[in-house]
Amino acid sequence: MREERVAAPAYVIKALELYALEYLPDDFPRPQGLEWINRGRNTRLKRTSAEMLVRTLFRRVATASVNRLHEEAGLRIYFRTAEDRNAFARLFKRALAAASSPSFTVSAAGRN
Repeated sequence: MREERVAAPAYVIKALELYALEYLPDDFPRPQGLEWINRGRNTRLKRTSAEMLVRTLFRRVATASVNRLHEEAGLRIYFRTAEDRNAFARLFKRALAAASSPSFTVSAAGRN
């Protein structure tokens, strides 16, 4: 089965960094679509793998295969324009910093 590739500008978030989405400002650029992927293979995750990922992502799991899934999976998000993607990338990097430093705040003014 052949995978279709979307030609829209995209940004990939590591599955283990999804928590940083909570730290984005309210007016961040909205994606037009998304898909769960295996970042190492650059392929879509099977539905069952994506479901397992969502069920287990922020829990301690003793199996090597699930831990590998957590490390290799990512969320590919598509944007209308490269400018939206780039703005999202800047804000997401700041959100990651905010997640690890409670005194750091993310503002939409920093989009430049």
